Amino acid sequence: MDSKIKLQIENYLSDEDKLYQDWYTGLFEASEDASYTTEVGVIPNRDELKRLFEKWFKKQKEVLKNLCDGYCQKRQQQEQQPFLIAAVADGLVTVTGGIPLNVAAVATILVAGKFLDRLCDCSKNEESFVK
Repeated sequence: MDSKIKLQIENYLSDEDKLYQDWYTGLFEASEDASYTTEVGVIPNRDELKRLFEKWFKKQKEVLKNLCDGYCQKRQQQEQQPFLIAAVADGLVTVTGGIPLNVAAVATILVAGKFLDRLCDCSKNEESFVK
């Protein structure tokens, strides 16, 4: 794993406010080539950011399900959370295509917040990996 990404992930794991703020600004700040984004003004507090992430997650569930097979397999193999988050970040680049987002922040939230555990039902997938 790239040392820059590892440091960023470790910083996110130690500073939840920064994590959610970076997710929010990465998704919602103005971009010339993304017509559906808006300019970020005042960043909401952490509780509101978490609610916004939940809404975003629900809207992206079908796209994020494409991470499940790889996630469950990596989850069995990775003992250190930063390495699992980095693997999820790599997968996010592929499955989200043109959606503007901070993949390190999203991957950290998805893994540390157990969003992918809820979405993917890895216990079901683990049975097929064992055989």
